[in-house]
Parts: sequence; C-alpha cells; structure tokens
Amino acid sequence: MRWGPGHSHRNGHLISGPQEFLAQSGLRLPTEAEWEYAYRAGTSTAFNGSARTSNGSNDETYLPDISWTYDAYSAVGIKPVGLKASNGFGLHDMSGNVWEWVSDWYGAYSAGPQQNPDGPASGVYLVIRGGGWWSFSDDCRASSRRSIPPLSGWVNYCDVGFRVARTVAPRVPAWADLLQAEPDPAIVTNLELRSAILATGLAWRVQDRATGIEYVLVPQGEYLRGCSRSTGTSCAVNENPVHPVILTNSIYVGRFEVTQQQWTNVMGFNPSFHQGSGYSDASVRPVERMTWFEAQAFAAAIGARLPTEAEWQYAYRAGTSGAYHGFTDHPFGTSEEALVGKIAWLATNSGNQSRPVGQRLGNGFGLHDMSGNVYEWVSDWFSSTAYPSSAVTDPQGPANGTVKVQRGGDWNAPAGFLRASSRSSGAPSTGFPSVGLRVVRVP
Repeated sequence: MRWGPGHSHRNGHLISGPQEFLAQSGLRLPTEAEWEYAYRAGTSTAFNGSARTSNGSNDETYLPDISWTYDAYSAVGIKPVGLKASNGFGLHDMSGNVWEWVSDWYGAYSAGPQQNPDGPASGVYLVIRGGGWWSFSDDCRASSRRSIPPLSGWVNYCDVGFRVARTVAPRVPAWADLLQAEPDPAIVTNLELRSAILATGLAWRVQDRATGIEYVLVPQGEYLRGCSRSTGTSCAVNENPVHPVILTNSIYVGRFEVTQQQWTNVMGFNPSFHQGSGYSDASVRPVERMTWFEAQAFAAAIGARLPTEAEWQYAYRAGTSGAYHGFTDHPFGTSEEALVGKIAWLATNSGNQSRPVGQRLGNGFGLHDMSGNVYEWVSDWFSSTAYPSSAVTDPQGPANGTVKVQRGGDWNAPAGFLRASSRSSGAPSTGFPSVGLRVVRVP
C-alpha cells in the first residue's frame, strides 16, 4: 500500500504526512532490512522476479515488466499502482513509480550478522528505496539506496511515496503465556534456525499456565540421524546407518526435564530416588524412577506427549552435527569429551546424584540437560537392528517391542553415553533412578 506524493507537507516536515497517516492507521513504515527482504522475495539478483523471470534477473531489458522508470517507459509521471508484474511475494511496484520511505536513518551497514536491524539510532538523512518514475534502472536494483532529509522546508519531492507494514505478533498457544516472542540471538545463534522459528509465526518461548512448565519452539526441519563419534568412543551398531530424517511439524519442547514438583503437582506422588533427607532442592531436580507408562500418563494428563526419538535427537542437535550439541563459545557443537561437563551432569562432576535442572549450558534451541542429569523416556520402542538406510519422514520407530528407548545419558554415565546419537533402552514397566522425562506439546 502506498500514499503517493502531492500531499502538503505541514510544518515543513517532508515525512510528517506519512507519519500522521501511520499514527492514525496503526501501521508503520518498514525498516530498510524488511523492505529489501520484501523486494527480493527469495531472489538474489539485481531486480526482483516476475512471471517471465521467476528467479529474478540482472538484465535491465526485463525492467519494464516490473517497473515504471525513466528508462522503463514511464512517459513522465507516476502511474496507478499495480499495473506492473508483481514479485514472488505478490508485491507490486517495488521497483520504480515512486521512491519509498523506510524507517531507518541513513548510515553504513554493520559487517556482522544482525537480527531485525533497524539502522542507526539517529542521523541527518532518512533512507528511501526502490527508485521513482524518473529514475534510471540502476536506482531500481534490490540493493540500491538513497537518502533525503526528513526536514526540507517546503520542498516537494514529486517521486517519493511510501508503503506500509504491520507487525504481526507471534501466535501464542491457547494453553500458554508468552515469555519471549522472538528467539534470543545470544541463545539461538544459528541464523537458519532463527529464521525457521520466525517463519512459523509462533512465539519462541512460552509457559504452560496450568503446570508452569516452560517450552521453547523447535521448528520443522531436516537433519542426519545416526552415529556421531567422539574421542575414544565407538558408535554402536544400533546408531547406524546415518540417514536423513524429515520432520514436518513444529513442536514445543520442554526447556528443562520435568521436575519433581511439577510431577507431584499433577500425579500426587513422587517416585524419585533423589528426594527426602539430604536433598533440600529435590523439588527442582528432575523427577525419575517412574515407569514409561507413568511417564505417558503424566504427559497425557497435562495435554502433552513424549517426543519421538527422531524429534528428541533433532531437538538435541539444534543444527549441529558433532558428538555433542553446541553451547556458549562452541555454537557448532564439539566432539571433545573434556568439554561435556559444561553442558551436562555426568559421572565426572555430578557427585553421584541428579542435580537441579537448568544449571548446565543450554543448546542452540535453548534446551537444557539434553545431555546428562537423567536419561529421558521417548515414545519409541527400541530395536537393536540398524536404522533404515534411506530418508524417513516423521518416523515413529518400530510398531512393537519389549523395551522403550531412553536418550541423553545420566548423572552416573561417562561422556560417551551422552552423545547426540547414543541410545539406551529399558523395560517400560520398570522405573530407574537415572531415567526421567521431557515433554512436548503441539502448538
């Protein structure tokens, strides 16, 4: 949507008219970063795509398809909006017709990656984008930038208009309260994962208002499931072969393992070994020694479920492929067993007991204790035979079996048992003081 030039600029503010319109409409100007992303619509060429050039083009001869400009036959003057071909988002006139105000002050770009940049805090000139009806083709490129002062006396720019944007608040599930709308870039450092989370339109971090359980969003995606070696550790036969896994649904995953207090509030009893005298902080330690059937019953009682094994490993990896997930200073993961104590309670640092949840460094989704503290029941039956060799979509594991999969390692395990691909199992009717659970919910 644009409001074209030709309106009076009261009080000498060239941009006062647009700002008054925006204030009354509840809309806003796009940032420069948003504007260029919208222009490109997935292309990386000089000019956005159209019906004839779906992948964009660097050829100026295609510019008349999408633009009114001086060298694209505007015949002098602005034209009715929407007469030229749209880009891949369905947006018209991103090139030509009139330049468009954006919200940023003009300044040099930052060198490093940025999340939702909004330009310098102050400046003399404001950015305009897209080219106008008497611009040449070079001004209509995706990356072309110009600037003009927001205070220009009574000067009337006859080829500057604007396009509006509206912020869409991320959706919060009906069962939850919002904790943080967008992923924290200090935690979700992987740009692709951040983009995938934002693309869902869902809030990143929420809290179940009935139980107090905190969840973070794990978006749909793909990864390679299977063997991930670490120093001095060989992969078991049941971790092979490495194969692609495609997960088609985004889920909310418990940020921490379920605590003894959360369990007791719902189930009315506490099966844990690590409670009572000597465990003053038992309420915030992970609940353990429940059977798989009891874990299922707890999840069902709160509207959640156990993750599948495939979901669990995808959530653990958070975009990494090493033996152990990433963390502060090692965002791409590690295969060094000497570093595992930073992310996990295990045999070398636990003092032979479970510990309160969330005290070790989290992974690239913001999940804690995926390694160590207690193993976690997942929904799959365990099979000692190899994984499938070809790609699988939303795998559920074998249809039946005698033991259930446990993942993540525990407080009494050596580092090799805490690898992303390491698998264990146990009888579903038996509770173990080293096995707890983490729950997931659908949005």
